[in-house]
Amino acid sequence: MYGADRMNPYLHLKYGLTREFFEAFRGLTYRGIELPLVLMRNFHSYTKAQLLKKLRHSLYVRQKIKQHRFRSIADVQQKLVRWPRPARPLKRERGRNRILLPGRLVFLAKKQFPKHRVILTVSNRIDWDAVKKTKLPKRFEIYRFDSRMRRTSVPLRTRRRLRREIHRICRLKRRHEVFGKTGFPRWLYAQCLTAVKQIHAADALLRRKPVRVVLDYDTSVVPGEALSLLARRYRLPYVYLQYHMPMIAPLLPFRAAYYCMWGKNYREWLQNKGVPAARIREIGSIRFEEAFKGSWKSPQWLRSKWGIPEQQLIIGYTTQTAKWMNDLFLKWLLAAIKDLPVTLVIKRHPKDKQTYRRIAAGHPNVIVFPAKHHLYDLLNGIDVLATVSSTTAVEAAMFGKGILVLQTDFPTDYYGCLSILSRSKAGYIATEPQQLEAYLRELIESEDSRRDLAAIGQQFLAETLHQGGSPRKRVRSLVASLLRT
Repeated sequence: MYGADRMNPYLHLKYGLTREFFEAFRGLTYRGIELPLVLMRNFHSYTKAQLLKKLRHSLYVRQKIKQHRFRSIADVQQKLVRWPRPARPLKRERGRNRILLPGRLVFLAKKQFPKHRVILTVSNRIDWDAVKKTKLPKRFEIYRFDSRMRRTSVPLRTRRRLRREIHRICRLKRRHEVFGKTGFPRWLYAQCLTAVKQIHAADALLRRKPVRVVLDYDTSVVPGEALSLLARRYRLPYVYLQYHMPMIAPLLPFRAAYYCMWGKNYREWLQNKGVPAARIREIGSIRFEEAFKGSWKSPQWLRSKWGIPEQQLIIGYTTQTAKWMNDLFLKWLLAAIKDLPVTLVIKRHPKDKQTYRRIAAGHPNVIVFPAKHHLYDLLNGIDVLATVSSTTAVEAAMFGKGILVLQTDFPTDYYGCLSILSRSKAGYIATEPQQLEAYLRELIESEDSRRDLAAIGQQFLAETLHQGGSPRKRVRSLVASLLRT
């Protein structure tokens, strides 16, 4: 449903090379953790350009498909997942009662664990910005993971062992298309040093602090990968909390003890990829629950602020990060609304570098929504949201809005992420400008059509997001049970 279920040539090559990387360099270890497992995302970045070139060579692609025989993503999960050798279980130690979670989730910790002992990790600017602006309970402490990594130096003996082993393996693999390249040993050695520092800092945290449960929302960034592996080694429960609309790549291979997902569709999505049902919880969204406790502008504010006539339909467009995609779909939207009583409001993605000022200046019925205003101020005032694959579709449905899903032939959508909303039938799906214009005319002329589109959005919301009760309280209940066992 929400990511690639079927294999394609790109995924065959990517995960085939990943498997070869894991197996060839499995002897590179630190504190019982195989370093290639921590370096998987970096390896993917390093090999991406070469992999895309190899896609053009059909013989090579066929050979790799035959070599690894991946039948599905679930098969990739089974063949890629590697577990560290178990060490003495830390959870049996007396006094282990700390809850560990990233600083970004401080809002969850303060509300649900105010009387517990909590450790908040700071690994990046997002974590630090979250913790520095809030007053922490006395039982809370901050662990500067970023600073700890910078202060860590890799012992000379470890450096020599890694360098020697890397060069030995690369000589044996000198005919390999990646491992045999001249610059690969140097790249891998530098990456291994960083991985050792990450593991060292995570290991010290888990062993020296009485951590009992680990909560995280992104295993693909520091220190998620190292923590998930070390938690498994020490038999501490590692709990993944869904925060965004996830792609398959950052989650694979699945190592968490428990997955707290938004709802039914995500539970089925994980089960189809090999995660046992007993490890999955439908909880709703802690992120949306927190956001909806705020206040936002009234539905009339948007029209009043920009003088939009009552008879005009307001379409919100939330942009993507890719410039070509925004250029294409804005071209569609501008052509579609040219002769229609429609106002288009553009809401930029935080990583979108374009300003769209020229477009707004040349089209009186186009508005660029100021970044200083909250997304929900926009969603509460529009009639319909147009988007490609953004999480804002879920949020728009929470406001009762209909969704226009913009789709085209995405040449590099190897994971199926850009067609998430299309496959989940979140709304009307427009695959060409003429179809988009026809949908808009229908929405303008028919109130029934607007109601039907909103109803489709509500069905999508019901299947995507667990309704009723508090997601944060469900997390608290799970953590409480894990602290007791």
